[in-house]
Amino acid sequence: MWDLSLHLFDLMENSIRAGASTVAVTIAENRESKILTLVVEDDGPGEKSFPAEMLDPALNKKPKDKKKQGIPLLRSVAEDAKGGLTAAQSPLGGVAVVAMFRLNLIDAKTWGNVPATFESVAGTNPSVEIRCHLRLNGKERTYTNLNSREVEPVDTQKTIGEARQFADQIQAGLEELGIGTNYSVKGGVK
Repeated sequence: MWDLSLHLFDLMENSIRAGASTVAVTIAENRESKILTLVVEDDGPGEKSFPAEMLDPALNKKPKDKKKQGIPLLRSVAEDAKGGLTAAQSPLGGVAVVAMFRLNLIDAKTWGNVPATFESVAGTNPSVEIRCHLRLNGKERTYTNLNSREVEPVDTQKTIGEARQFADQIQAGLEELGIGTNYSVKGGVK
């Protein structure tokens, strides 16, 4: 995958495919320790085989075409960035995947378009509550697409509008906090 927003998309979609009704994402940057932390957790049924099979596709007993490569690939990216990846039970009840990356590495992955990732996931999954928590050296902002659960039957135009508004809030939060100013987190929803 070309950038971290694609890994974020993959993790969020994994949660939704597993039956989660809530997906919570935390993006935390600590400039003193030069660490970026990405956490994706959910309230799904959990992964009976985690963390071993989840982190290493060689241990996965599923047929070759059913093996999941996204999490092992993200683990490799995190390790290449002098960080790591763990998976455990989430306080929400499902799985929590935590990836840590060292900032300011010359060959580190760029962020890509994080707000567009949230817009896409929220817009195509209107019955799922998606939370985004941004943190930079003690300053925090939290956003959610709470209105999505109230739409029944699904009003496509309203869902798309809410998803766009959600993404705009996240973009504003990234800019306000300055997350990503020392590396690439550029992009945004126009």
